[in-house]
Order: sequence, then C-alpha cells, then structure tokens
Amino acid sequence: LVKKNIKFIFINNYLRKKFKISQKNSIILFDAVDYRDFNPKNSKIIKNTCFYSGSFSKGKCLEIIMKLSKKLPNINFHLYGNENTIYDKSILNKKSKNIKFCGYLSYSEITKKIRNYKALLMPYEKKVGVLIKNINVGNYFSPLKMFDYLASGKIIISSKLDGICEVLKHKNNSIIVKNYNIRNWMHTFRNILKKKYPLNKIQKNAFLTSKEYTWEKRALEIVEAAK
Repeated sequence: LVKKNIKFIFINNYLRKKFKISQKNSIILFDAVDYRDFNPKNSKIIKNTCFYSGSFSKGKCLEIIMKLSKKLPNINFHLYGNENTIYDKSILNKKSKNIKFCGYLSYSEITKKIRNYKALLMPYEKKVGVLIKNINVGNYFSPLKMFDYLASGKIIISSKLDGICEVLKHKNNSIIVKNYNIRNWMHTFRNILKKKYPLNKIQKNAFLTSKEYTWEKRALEIVEAAK
C-alpha cells in the first residue's frame, strides 16, 4: 500500500471522516462474507421467531429485545451467543418466556442455523459496548454478522447507525429502525406483520448485496490499491 501512499485502511467511511483522513491516503474495506456458505435450500422456517447471534455486551441487543418480548408475547426470540458476555446476569432471571438463550455456535453452525429463521435482528442502542468496559463503538464498527445476515437472504431489522447504514439501506436490503426507543421498534414490527414493506424485494436484495462484499473482492481491492 505504500506505493500509492495509502497509509490508512478503514472499515467504514464514518471512521475516515471522524479522523479527517483524505480519500487520497486511505481506502474503505468493509468486512465481508462468503455467500456460498449460506444455502437456503431445505430450510425449515421456525414460524413467528426472530434470530440474533453475537455477544451480549451492553447496547448490543438485550435492552431492546427484552422490551420487545413483553410487548410481543406471540413472537419468539432465539438468541445465540456466549452467555458469559451478558453485561448483567440478573437479566436471565427477568427474561420473558418467549426469549430463549440458545448458547454459543461456531461459525459453521451459524451458517446452517440461520437458514431456519426469516427475521434477523441487529437491535443496537445508540451506545454500543464491547467486552472492554466504557468503550462505545456505536458508529465505528462493521459487524461481521451483518454480512452473514445479508448472505442468508432473510429480513434484516437493524437500528440506524452511521457505519451500518453505509451497507444496509432501508426498504432495499433491510428494514432500518431510525430511533432507539421501543415505540419505533413496535411500529416497525407491526408494519412487518401487516406486510407494509416489500419483504420479497428486501430478501432478494440482501442476498445480492452480499455478493458485493466477498472476501475475494476485498482482497482484490487491497492488491489494486498496492499497485
């Protein structure tokens, strides 16, 4: 990369703007996926059930899902991840009957499990924590699961965060909830149940989007930048 005087690689444009680095001296390389790992054939959709995979750090999913589960008792929420990452263990005692912690899955298991769900959640708060305390990565991160979700060709329901929305587009390849309060999430879920969104189009475009973010294309961009 030195040959082109490119000194910085960012995973989204928000970070480049944040550090005021010029396009001349940097490139954007989003995370990626091998969409061939996600085969929707022979899937058995679990009805009325939403899927989440990842950690349970503060701001990543539990706050919104806990509230949603109480407002939507007929919808189930299956959460896959290491329960040791739950920032407040007392949550396990407060969870609704329609929330199920399904345990940690290896990556190869996720690619098979995800095909059985139609709605995939990315319910981030404005402040998103990681396993290191007092760090907010809300607008800086590019979650790998976003690309897995896209490759599965399902309905992605995500919070609106700057870094994420460089890839996810509302009513095109996903459904974006603009505000972080439960009222907006409830409104979005009701519209989904009433089929007010072009769901077939969203699923198709999600899969097509994943083809634009492959590891092969990412590697080729690095090679091209280094010429």
